[in-house]
This record gives sequence, structure tokens and C-alpha cells, in this order.
Amino acid sequence: MAGTPEQTEKQKFIDKLANFINRNRKSFLIGALVLVVFLAGLIVYVEVRKSKIEASTARIEAVEREFSEWLGLSEEDSAKKSSVEENITREAESILARYGNTPAGERALNLLAGISFEKKDFDKAASLWTNLAGKYSKSYFAPMALMNAAAAFEEAGKPDSSIEVLTRIADSYGNNFPEMPRVLFSLGRISEMKESFDAAKNHYDRLIDEYPGSSWTKLARNRIIFLEAGKKI
Repeated sequence: MAGTPEQTEKQKFIDKLANFINRNRKSFLIGALVLVVFLAGLIVYVEVRKSKIEASTARIEAVEREFSEWLGLSEEDSAKKSSVEENITREAESILARYGNTPAGERALNLLAGISFEKKDFDKAASLWTNLAGKYSKSYFAPMALMNAAAAFEEAGKPDSSIEVLTRIADSYGNNFPEMPRVLFSLGRISEMKESFDAAKNHYDRLIDEYPGSSWTKLARNRIIFLEAGKKI
């Protein structure tokens, strides 16, 4: 019994599809194998990455505990302080070398910078924090590292470098960084130190305009009043 025209068309389509699959079965098989290999490789990568992060996190947390201990040691216990510092530095450098592309690597670099800052090696601390911000630019900690670098540069007596780093924060992170009011106030304060009073006022004005509710805004207003009273602006 002959089928309807619609049934005939469906049968033709099914036959064509079957012939197409039959002619290209080798290609389909290879494609399926490639997909299986890819998925297997992806699963292995994810598991290895997970294991790597777990191992590196455990190591960096142990070093951070040592760092807290080191901060609490007095100079009178110099032998122990030196021994703990050496161990922290050695372990942090090892973590950075092995797990540099993980959050633990970032934290290790931050520890090394922190040690340099505490030892008043401000240039080295600033360099390490700046390096951290460049290497881990997508990290939430990158702008904080730059703020630390700015503080280190200021301690080193390099206000121009401090302003450069703070400006980098403002240009790169802007309103996405919750500490922007502090950044703008710091730019104004350091500009005052350099007797760049017009520049200081510009930073204070921006702080007042963009962050009227910030606790730093009142300080900015007070600084403008002080500068105006001293006829510096």
C-alpha cells in the first residue's frame, strides 16, 4: 500500500540521513573519540588543579601563622626572630615558585613584601607589592597591594612614586575599589606635602563630589578650609 506524499518525503529524508551517517561513520567515530579524550583530559585537569589549590592553601596558611608569630616576637629574642623569618622566607619563595599561578602564590608574594616592610626595606617592599599587582592584576587584592606599595614609597621618602601608584589605582580601578575615597585623600595629602596645593585641592574636590557620604570627605573639606585660610589656594 503506497504511503501519503508526506510519509514518502519523511522516508526519503531518513534514507538520506542513514546513507550520510554510513558514509561518514569513520569521521563521526574519530570525532567522538576526540571528544571523549578532551573531556577526560578536562576532568583530570580540574582534579589536579583542585588538588594543587588545596595543597598550596594548606602550606600558605601555615606560613601566614608563622608570619603572625614573627610579628609578635620582640627584638630581644633576635635569634628566634631571625630563625622564623628565614623559614617564612624560604617557604614563601618555595610556594611562589611551585604555585605561582594560584592564590597561594599571591599570598606568598604578599608575605615577602610584608617582611621587607616590617624590616624597613621600603624600596623592596614597594617593588614586591607593585609586582604582585602586575602579576595578579585580576585579583581583588591587586589594588590593596598598590596601596601598600604607595605607603612603602612614602616611607622611603619617594612621594612622586607614591602619587604615581595611587594614580594608577584611581585610573585602573576607580569606583569599583571601595577604598577609593582613601586613595583620593592620600593623593591630596601627599600633594600638600609636595606643596602642590592646587593639585591637592583637585583631589579633595573629586573626593567631595564623588563620595559625599564617605568619612574621608569631612577630612577633605577641613583640608580645603585650612588651605584657603592659609591663602595657599
